[in-house]
Amino acid sequence: MNTTATDIRLKNHPRHNFISINILNVMKRLIWFSGILLGLIDKSQAQGNWKCIKSDDEIQVYYREPGDSGYYEMKAVTHANTSLNSAISVIQNARNYKEWMYRVEKSRKVKEFTDRDFIYYLVTDLPWPAGKRDMVMHLTIKPNGNKSIASHSKNVTGIIPPKDDIKRVKYMYVSWKFRATGKNTVKILYRSNFYSRFDPPLWLKKQLFVQTPLHNLKNFKEQISD
Repeated sequence: MNTTATDIRLKNHPRHNFISINILNVMKRLIWFSGILLGLIDKSQAQGNWKCIKSDDEIQVYYREPGDSGYYEMKAVTHANTSLNSAISVIQNARNYKEWMYRVEKSRKVKEFTDRDFIYYLVTDLPWPAGKRDMVMHLTIKPNGNKSIASHSKNVTGIIPPKDDIKRVKYMYVSWKFRATGKNTVKILYRSNFYSRFDPPLWLKKQLFVQTPLHNLKNFKEQISD
């Protein structure tokens, strides 16, 4: 096909170049957005949907399959006759975690920035083959308006060196969310997820994913009633 002088002038025209660059930028953004969208879809499919694995009049426990991600997730919901201040005061007392959290053998504050921002150390003694594990967690407590408050804990490094006889948990996230639903009535949402390359046997999964949230919420309610 022959190229005319008019075609050459159009190709070299500044407006023609500006339109071409804009089209190229739009295409790049569409490709980038499509990649993110596909990644989110793949991640949600890999993680699976929440399944209710335990339910009674007081507590509902849910679990989500990790798929290829390796991130195990569990959550539990209940209600309690208490105030937001009473509920959050239990979370602030890290030394007392060993008295009510599932399979916790040792617990203590390592560094305190404020009473709502501190680092704590935890040792759990789980059934074989999991065994003893420890973690160093940074906890923060933040309100969400007048009727809701939450604590968030996640791993930190460089605070306490790993021990030879205890396996260090490399990724762990725990949240407690409290929302006032009436006078001295609070909805409690406990959620936890952790990463593990170790796929526990079925009987151990039942202990970890049912007993952990069930035990924690039942004992938590006893703590706020004391």
